[in-house]
Amino acid sequence: MTMALPSFLGATATSQPLPMQLDLDDPERAISQLKAIRNAVIGSRTKKSSLVHTRVIQQLVELLHVDLGATPHAFDLVSLAATIVASLANTPAHSTMLQLMRSGTHDALLACLTNLTHDLNRSGRHILDPVHGSFDTLRLLESVLRALRSIL
Repeated sequence: MTMALPSFLGATATSQPLPMQLDLDDPERAISQLKAIRNAVIGSRTKKSSLVHTRVIQQLVELLHVDLGATPHAFDLVSLAATIVASLANTPAHSTMLQLMRSGTHDALLACLTNLTHDLNRSGRHILDPVHGSFDTLRLLESVLRALRSIL
């Protein structure tokens, strides 16, 4: 599955250009692309307000619905999507918040919490048990709760 990214996230003179497609068929590449988006929007009101008026918001919402057991990279993908949503929600622009709400990010974040609960129940793990050598579950919970706090 390939997702298009907006062209406004292009490179500055000293940085690498950001990808124009989010390649979900290659989870490792998608993770690096999400990190690039995260780094581009954090602290930039202009990029935040531009990003919320693109299809990327809907694509982040779709990522928040990913089954956490589907791939070993699911926790990273969903956590990065939640972090980006949280960053977008930390803006004084009312139009940005309105667009986030219209896109259903709040419902997707709540669904993500439900998916996390189901994954923990299905696996019999505790929230503090490491997944794939790190505390992915706790990191995901923190990202989703931070995004919910910012939106609500």
